[in-house]
Amino acid sequence: MRARSLVTMLARADYEPCRERDFVAAVLAACGCEYAGAGTAPLAAALAAYDLDDTPSADVMCSEPVYLRADAARVVLFDAASIGLSATESDALLALLNPAFADQGLRFRRGRSPLRWYVEGVALPHFESAAPRTLHGTALEPNMTQMRGLGPLNTVMTEIQMLLHECPVNQARVEAGKPPVNSIWFWGAGSLTAPDNPSAQHLICADDIAAACAGYFAIDYHRNAHTLAGIVSRATGPVAILCPPDSAEGRLKPFMDEIFQPALVGLRERRVADISVITGPSRFVLSRAALRRFWRRSQPFFARFVSRTRGAAET
Repeated sequence: MRARSLVTMLARADYEPCRERDFVAAVLAACGCEYAGAGTAPLAAALAAYDLDDTPSADVMCSEPVYLRADAARVVLFDAASIGLSATESDALLALLNPAFADQGLRFRRGRSPLRWYVEGVALPHFESAAPRTLHGTALEPNMTQMRGLGPLNTVMTEIQMLLHECPVNQARVEAGKPPVNSIWFWGAGSLTAPDNPSAQHLICADDIAAACAGYFAIDYHRNAHTLAGIVSRATGPVAILCPPDSAEGRLKPFMDEIFQPALVGLRERRVADISVITGPSRFVLSRAALRRFWRRSQPFFARFVSRTRGAAET
């Protein structure tokens, strides 16, 4: 019966494939912020405000540790999450970098996660670059043209690569069979324009980027989907739920228990106007009006859903 109710509700919901290129764009869209640039949106200010204990300077940039693997034909980037950088290693590497660039007025810092680094004291360049999370496992040649817009930071990047080469942390990592941290990747410079009318007043997503954007745009944020029941009991505005890639909420049973049931109760009791659920390549908008669409049957919904999902996968 619960599964049948879920299928019926999804059949009546407004459905559209996500147009966003990646998860960051999906987070911003849920906040009502559209970014049309070529790279990842300029999140440095929002992430630094979320991560750092004090107020970050206006010239902050993301400068994340990465592993660049070169062969005869190309250079491939791997982000810090994929190579397992620990907090101890991160702090040791930053202790190596900061004295080397102090005379240039640069200050490297890490956030709550050892995977997120920032640099302050730079003249922000005019360039667009994708985040390492987006570039993970891809060849860098198409992105190197954009990186030339870094100006003097290109020299800084080269000097950092020389410092990291055969430093004690990387020597220990190589001896342990782990990839070294042999470069950093600058991205996120600039600022985001706050939307006049955010798409959602409440955002639920177990991800630091979502938390940072919600704080930056003054949107009520909750990390765990199991809080939805409490939110809909007092909320009046739109609610957006994002399931990050490979998250538990994106699996069927947690989705049924933590998202679908409280959403259905909140809509039936007229506590919230609509609830957007973004999972994978799909966005469903559950609304009060959708509950009354009795003419929408589940079988045509399955046919539409399968065809659209296959189309998104092929794309």
